[in-house]
Amino acid sequence: TLAERLYGVWIRNNLARDVEDEEENVDEIEPTSGSVLEEAEDLAELADELPVKFQSRFLDLLERVYPEDWQEKIIAIFRKSNGKITAECAHFLVDRELSKKLLSSMNGWLNEQKIKASVLLWIIKNRSSRKFKDVLAPLINPRLITPIFSAIDHEALHNLGTKRIPLAEILLDDENLMPDLLAQSDLETAMDMAQTLILNQGFEDLSKKSLLARFIKRFPEIQTLLENEDHDDVSEDDTLFVSQESFEKMKQDLEILVSEKIPANSEAIGLAREHGDLRENAEYHMAKD
Repeated sequence: TLAERLYGVWIRNNLARDVEDEEENVDEIEPTSGSVLEEAEDLAELADELPVKFQSRFLDLLERVYPEDWQEKIIAIFRKSNGKITAECAHFLVDRELSKKLLSSMNGWLNEQKIKASVLLWIIKNRSSRKFKDVLAPLINPRLITPIFSAIDHEALHNLGTKRIPLAEILLDDENLMPDLLAQSDLETAMDMAQTLILNQGFEDLSKKSLLARFIKRFPEIQTLLENEDHDDVSEDDTLFVSQESFEKMKQDLEILVSEKIPANSEAIGLAREHGDLRENAEYHMAKD
């Protein structure tokens, strides 16, 4: 693969530096890392396939090979990638004082509702870190909840078996996350989000109740609204509709039962008592039945 070739070039260069007197010539040995990089059609895929310890070196290479647009390329990798390279891209950009550009990009993806689970996970994990707290603060609001729920629902629908969903796990495990996201919310928005959660297929019922409790702690009114909805659903389900003809027939049968059959049955039981022990009396058991 291209990742293996690039990795091989770097290993070769490392070994060459140990024996060469003039280190500046090592990077010119063919094939160069730059020539391998230029063959890549998908830089994010290439980055994900590289060993973790070489990912920062890969970003340095991008900066060298593409001096005009390396920033855009690294932001594109950050957006599309999975795993460790997501964090590596963020560190690389912030270290080069490109925090505003990174924030602007993430804001745009949120507005377009086109933000990947890997980026959402990175935002959540780093929202309180010393390095990224100020960069991410504008994103920690109710607007982030919808894409989080959507990503979890999407992964649950396309998941085969019992594969874990990292976003769902961190949402449950981090008890401060939902309060942080709801801090700037109003009741109407929170209620919409709670209803979205109820319909989400990425959580079991107990997990949903645990998360809903965090909504209710911030907005107690949500509990009443949810209870009212449940009551309305039960009322609708329990309503029995019959025709007028059926109703009149049932009413007539009830009147016959009350005015004729029950009194006749009582009289039969009375007669049976006159014939001795009711436990052994066949007439009593017939009347009782």
